[in-house]
Amino acid sequence: AAPATECWETATFNTESCTWEVTGDQATEPTTECYETATFNNDTCSWVVTGTQSAAPNTECYETATFNNDTCIWDVTGEQSAAPATECWETATFNTESCTWEVTGDQATEPTTECWETATFNNDTCSWEVTGDQSAAPATECWETATFNNDTCSWVVTGTQSAAPATECWETATFNNDTCSWDVTGEQAAAPATECYETATFNNDTCSWVVTGAQATEPTTECYETATFNDTTCSWDVTGTQSAAPATECWETATFNNDTCLWDVTGTQAAAPATECYETATFNNDTCSWDVTGEQAAAPATECYETATFNDDTCIWEVTGTQEAAPTTECYETATFNNDTCEWEVTGTQQSEPITECYETATFNNGTCEWVVTGTQAAEP
Repeated sequence: AAPATECWETATFNTESCTWEVTGDQATEPTTECYETATFNNDTCSWVVTGTQSAAPNTECYETATFNNDTCIWDVTGEQSAAPATECWETATFNTESCTWEVTGDQATEPTTECWETATFNNDTCSWEVTGDQSAAPATECWETATFNNDTCSWVVTGTQSAAPATECWETATFNNDTCSWDVTGEQAAAPATECYETATFNNDTCSWVVTGAQATEPTTECYETATFNDTTCSWDVTGTQSAAPATECWETATFNNDTCLWDVTGTQAAAPATECYETATFNNDTCSWDVTGEQAAAPATECYETATFNDDTCIWEVTGTQEAAPTTECYETATFNNDTCEWEVTGTQQSEPITECYETATFNNGTCEWVVTGTQAAEP
């Protein structure tokens, strides 16, 4: 019977060697990408390539995702540009559409001041500070009138004014010529809005609110965590979870890489062992080793003059040797091949020569394999 063949092989019977010859080679395995697997399909007799490159990860506008054929993962590079330096009245907001920082806010308009006042912008409180006090109205008697001259920025006193009362830093005392008394005006500025970690305290020396307190330092986070300041609890909230380890083959190990924030899979399947032509090596995922199966075919039965030799190229037994030719025999002999001694045995004996008269001659005829007697007695005289 023809030997079993693979789909790419053809078995042809060689009438000279009286054996089946198997020819044909499996098509070369195609080159594959790192995420592809080539599997030979014995039904279609071709290589089937499966596997799809993983989708590129979502990236910020300043990041670039590049597929790495060595690690077979996407590498994300790029960092958000640092926020620009801003004035106290400005706010920098990152625009993910234009991928730039947008600075908004305007300095408050300088307030109108009296001739004795100076307006200075305070970058700490982000407000205009007006300093300078109108010179105290001169003491006048109730019958006196003090008038401030904005051109000379001084009081013009007519009469004698009563002494000005003591005032808070935010108050102004003005002599009321109608009631002949000092009118005190002015209110303490409202406390500024503060962050949860700040405290506002009024400073009577500078006549302004002093804001103190600093936001707690952002905690150290893992690569997959994000720290966000919570204005309600006045503390940092840390969110984010490490991705699950990927499924691995028995020979692989998955290790989390804190630099790339990805799982690194290492390990290589052991090379298939060398096999004889009649053996097949199959990888066993349970034992994580190669199982070798298949046995050499039994040597065929041979005649005494034949020799069977196993051919590792064709993977079949080759029988050589020929029975020697039968020896030449006489007509009365028979040659028989002895399979025990592996030789020809010749048997048979020429029959005895017949008794003849004196006038007769006996001659052996090899054609008829008999003795022929010739000769006749002479006539009696």
